Amino acid sequence: MFRSGYYTKRLKKSGNGIEWHFFEPSVLEKYRNDPGYELRETSLGIASGSGRSSGLQQYVWGHKADGTPCVAVFLAHLRGLHPEDQLHWRLHELRGRIRNTARVDRRYYAPLVCGRFPDTISIYDALHLYLVEIQKVFQPDVLFPQLLKTKPVWLAPIDHNSRKAMLQFAQCMSALTKLKLTVLAKRVTAPELQKDVKEALTHQRSGDLIRLYFTQHDPFPSNLDETLAAMKELTDLRVQSAHMNAPAVHDQNYREMQIDLVGRPHGGWKLGKKPDGLPDTFVQIEV
Repeated sequence: MFRSGYYTKRLKKSGNGIEWHFFEPSVLEKYRNDPGYELRETSLGIASGSGRSSGLQQYVWGHKADGTPCVAVFLAHLRGLHPEDQLHWRLHELRGRIRNTARVDRRYYAPLVCGRFPDTISIYDALHLYLVEIQKVFQPDVLFPQLLKTKPVWLAPIDHNSRKAMLQFAQCMSALTKLKLTVLAKRVTAPELQKDVKEALTHQRSGDLIRLYFTQHDPFPSNLDETLAAMKELTDLRVQSAHMNAPAVHDQNYREMQIDLVGRPHGGWKLGKKPDGLPDTFVQIEV
């Protein structure tokens, strides 16, 4: 992420990464015919070997009050743009009444706010794919020694909720996700971190090595601990109802917390209810 630029500074000041910003569709024309970029339906990627450093993780489509289309982006994603590109987007941003009456299209409500996605892939397939993608970051080294290109047979719903079956699943998962710590340590090259790296390796502290890796390569945002705590709370609720044949009461709590999490940076306010002083764009999602 860039440390300068209009949207980077705004995010640092507001602390709210889920603040919506709306733009004229013409903002995308700059990238459409540029071979250095890959303009996709909902993201702006960087072409391989282009040397570009500016990208947009996600944008979605919305509409103005008169029904004409506009582009909507979370503030957290806008900070991924180069400062010069941030200025380009700022010049195309909707202002005043037009901005205040813009809405995100209905089709994006479920995935962005509620965390609900079409069941086109199982959570087990997704987990395997995530691990494979992480593995690619460290090539030619192997970060997960037990990870294969094909999904293991055991990585699937448990047939029955016996203690033995659950324990076996947990043991297999632990082996699959076990890190080769020397590979991680190899990527932490900052001189001031070497003492901590050696100590983490000596005591086999994978968590410390992961922290050191990201300290050098991509510093954590200051509010990460709060976000991780919220996500852990969500996970704990979800685990309680995992592998059950019938929906558990915890599922409802889980969905409610997902919506609540959207507003966590401002005290956990519910969807549609914002604290005094926040712009209307914070909750402008059509349902």
